Amino acid sequence: TPHGRPCFAAPVGRGTTADPITPGGVRPFVKVCELDELRRHGDRVHVLLGDRHVSLINHGGEVYCLDSLCYHAGGPLGIGDIEDVGGRACLSCPWHLYKVTLESGEKLYGSTRLDEATGKLIPDGIKSAGVRQRTHEVEKRSDGWYVRLRLDGPNVESDKYACNDVPGIAKGRKVRDWSAEGPLVRV
Repeated sequence: TPHGRPCFAAPVGRGTTADPITPGGVRPFVKVCELDELRRHGDRVHVLLGDRHVSLINHGGEVYCLDSLCYHAGGPLGIGDIEDVGGRACLSCPWHLYKVTLESGEKLYGSTRLDEATGKLIPDGIKSAGVRQRTHEVEKRSDGWYVRLRLDGPNVESDKYACNDVPGIAKGRKVRDWSAEGPLVRV
């Protein structure tokens, strides 16, 4: 918790969060960047929404948003390479090479099993360890890209690092305007 306050809140009901942005209400979509900033495959934008670091990534024409810092040890996941793991697009954390799906935030790993005949471990396919990285809603509008933080539901492991400053992510633009109608204020 930076500055002694949590960067995410416990849920108070479906589609709502109790947080300093929209206390007790439905969280709005917030404009985070212009359309042309995420127009090409591979484009990325790192944003600080309140105290939470998130990354928007264009991969194959789809734009995804997830917590920027890795659930495992707080590394700069949002700047990691994108790899195909079992047919799914994953960010590879540059610190420990953990694989996290862009779409759902699941941790994927190469499973092994014991071969009874040889007594050796052999590959047993790609498995999911479940959701470890929080993902957020992205909406493309005529005037830019918008994000709505998904903070309801159970805690996700990336929550514990989402507000830390890490080189490569800490310089993300800060969005200070939380009103749905107000102008985008970036610093």
